Amino acid sequence: MKLYWLQEGLLANPSMILLVEYNDLTQKPEETMRRVYDFIGKDYYENHDYERVEYSNDPFDLKISTPDLHMVSGRVEYRERETILPQQILEKYANHEFWRQNNNKSSKKPPLSYD
Repeated sequence: MKLYWLQEGLLANPSMILLVEYNDLTQKPEETMRRVYDFIGKDYYENHDYERVEYSNDPFDLKISTPDLHMVSGRVEYRERETILPQQILEKYANHEFWRQNNNKSSKKPPLSYD
């Protein structure tokens, strides 16, 4: 995984990348979607129904052997999720949430290495 390029893109062009976290989307869906609309410069669509959402991408999910990975149905709400990532990946990238750090280009912190 090369998160380095995402970090560099965010540092170089913070106005072009909006990162939406699962917790925000599932716990504050309307507020989060308003942020998305604002970010893309569009008026908010007032008729979103966060009680009845449906989406799936079976062809993609089956190609990567993760059936129902993108299946969404019902109410938008937080649910504890089991990770599909190996433990070694979780440990390697623990505390590398660079988007939560100060993204000011003048920051004295060197870029994180993800090699």
